[in-house]
Amino acid sequence: MSPVTLLIVCIVCVAACVFIGNKLNINIGLLALPVTYIVSVFLMGNSVKDTVAFWPTSTMFTVVSLCLFFGYVNETGAANKIASILLYKTRNYPALLPFTIMLIAVVLTSTGANPFAVAAICCPLVFNICERTGKNAILGFAMFTCGTNMMCYVPWSAGYAVQVGVITNGELAEGVGTYMTGVFLGYLVFFFICGLLMYILLKGPTYMTSRNDLTPPEPFDKKQRTALVLVVIMVAVIILPTAAATITGNKAIKAFSRQIDVGFVATVLAAVSAVMKLGDTKNVIVKQVPWTTIIMICGVGMLINVAAAGGAIEVVGDWIGTSIPKLLVLPMLFLVGGILSMFVSTNNVAIPTLFAIVPAIVTASGLNPLIIYITIAVGCSSTGCFPFSGSGSFALAVCQNEKLSAQLFKDQMKMAAFQLTIGIILSFVCAAIF
Repeated sequence: MSPVTLLIVCIVCVAACVFIGNKLNINIGLLALPVTYIVSVFLMGNSVKDTVAFWPTSTMFTVVSLCLFFGYVNETGAANKIASILLYKTRNYPALLPFTIMLIAVVLTSTGANPFAVAAICCPLVFNICERTGKNAILGFAMFTCGTNMMCYVPWSAGYAVQVGVITNGELAEGVGTYMTGVFLGYLVFFFICGLLMYILLKGPTYMTSRNDLTPPEPFDKKQRTALVLVVIMVAVIILPTAAATITGNKAIKAFSRQIDVGFVATVLAAVSAVMKLGDTKNVIVKQVPWTTIIMICGVGMLINVAAAGGAIEVVGDWIGTSIPKLLVLPMLFLVGGILSMFVSTNNVAIPTLFAIVPAIVTASGLNPLIIYITIAVGCSSTGCFPFSGSGSFALAVCQNEKLSAQLFKDQMKMAAFQLTIGIILSFVCAAIF
């Protein structure tokens, strides 16, 4: 099967699984698994062993490990207590709560923390506040997602290092510093604009009604204090080695920081939580780990991995570089990047794949490579809120309220479409200017 045919088949299959799943209330991942088997083994000629290897093990491990640890945190009621404190502190200033959520995400991510770690800290807090106030979860989710994206490409982050490596290996290596500075500023501006627009459109000033009847929250009990200490330890273990490596430039520290994985750190702390009896382990595994969502994420991810391995993604990049009029190159790159990132890793697959074809696009179109790099990177991250993407799927995974989760699933798709539309419009403007 040719890569073009494979791309078409996989797009049709994903669309069919989403439509049938929503129509018949069936887990989308459950439908995607047999489709993956048919496409991979019978249409592409892969072995069954190779097909099983397409299972997104890394994604599943990260989600499960984080849910286990924060399951214990939730069991203690610590997240609920923090939500109570925030509600009480902002009771007379309801318009500030969404920006408080964004600020927390900005501060955490600006330290170089893994976006998954930031999501793990912010998601339980946001959903707890939404449950207590009876508000839709999408605004809180949007504000922390935009806050995270605003700072996710600070020069000392892992994502920054990955993309520097991709550009350095290409023909435009000399300008890598300028290009990545542009990417950082592009993220900062674009996602602040998106956050502000969603704050206005989703009635942020009335996100929480002014209340003077709230009583001061009770102090944290022993288990809650212990859980919070473990959360602080997690943040410190993830952030401090990266910060130390950046400040000192020491090779040994850099090597050590690369071995720090948010998923494994979470498993260690989950084990510590179990030993310290912060919650019932059986209850955490059964109720706090969202197996239904995990099957959905991994089932669809497996099908997309089959397409990527067959060269379908490279076909898209080559087509843009050779067949699109100059005025449409930036909007098309933004659109393709956004669509790719709905299903594959933004930092490890979508952005590197499209970054690799930038030299060819520059030669063919004459566009400034700086604006092309910015367009690709921001476009890929514009749909990071999609239900099948990393942060989008994780948010669904940790949302324990079924009604809230079902609504969030739909709203995430609307949010992705909104940010994609804003980006395409801005891309047209940039194409006309540059």
